[in-house]
Amino acid sequence: MLTSGRTRCTHRLALETLVTVAPEQGMNRVPTRPAYWRVHEICGTPVSVAEISAFLGIPLGVTRVVVSDLADLRLVHLQGGETTTAGRPPLALMERVLDGLQRL
Repeated sequence: MLTSGRTRCTHRLALETLVTVAPEQGMNRVPTRPAYWRVHEICGTPVSVAEISAFLGIPLGVTRVVVSDLADLRLVHLQGGETTTAGRPPLALMERVLDGLQRL
């Protein structure tokens, strides 16, 4: 219902892709669906796709479609989430994740 039945998105979003609000865009351009507003509100500071999904309590696939739609409208910026040619995250990213987990 949140995505009108769509399961595919136009952006390849990894779990760790960071999403931030596009500062030059106001809320008046955000689609009227509540999930779109909530994602836009959450992303005042960089937040990962996985965190957005957890904050909103919606499945990751739905989150990806909503975030991709907002990116298409240029209401959010996407950064990170890059993959290597083998489809795996770069070693530097994996090392940062491991360091963060060890600090917990």
